[in-house]
Amino acid sequence: MTAPERAARTADADRLCAAAYGGCGGPEAGAALIAVGGYGRGELAPYSDLDVVLVHDEGVELGEVAQLVWYPLWDAGVQLDHSVRTLPEMLSTAAGDVRVGSGLLDVRHLAGDPNLTLRLRTTMLADWRRSARQRLPELHELVRTRHRLLGELAHLSVPDLKEAEGGLRDATVLKALVATWLVDVPHSDLERCRLALLDVRDRLHEVAGRATDRIAPE
Repeated sequence: MTAPERAARTADADRLCAAAYGGCGGPEAGAALIAVGGYGRGELAPYSDLDVVLVHDEGVELGEVAQLVWYPLWDAGVQLDHSVRTLPEMLSTAAGDVRVGSGLLDVRHLAGDPNLTLRLRTTMLADWRRSARQRLPELHELVRTRHRLLGELAHLSVPDLKEAEGGLRDATVLKALVATWLVDVPHSDLERCRLALLDVRDRLHEVAGRATDRIAPE
């Protein structure tokens, strides 16, 4: 099992991010560095990007922090998917895009103002639950379209562990559905299967020597 390895990779990345934010004089109030996506869920594979957002309240001046926070991470050889957003911008983007909205359910605090991260998390979760009945048809259609395009993981000659039907993306969608309080899934079965796929992806990265979700014949 590689779960302890993923936990160690996440802890190492968290320390790097916290040091980068503190080293560039990031504000202690009104701004926070957060992890989202797979990094927010602690699912880092050996060559995964760090998906991070520097979020701040309106009226909080970040100065050079908005640029300087990334340089120590690049210098450490980290692959970053990064952005800078105000809290209202985060909420507005999530309201307009169901994929963003479901993805922000995995927000995790890294550095800065923990109360800002908590406000973002609680607001996102409340909005997700309040609007779930209206938004789930759109999410359902996105999932159906992806399944039609990519096929079923168990029956593909070149399976995509993340995007194919039955892959990691679907496990994330199921967790988002559970967060609505409208449906439930067998949690123990889902988690066992999700962890198994994460283990396979970890080994795939190690064998390929790069970030990939597709198991090619070689």
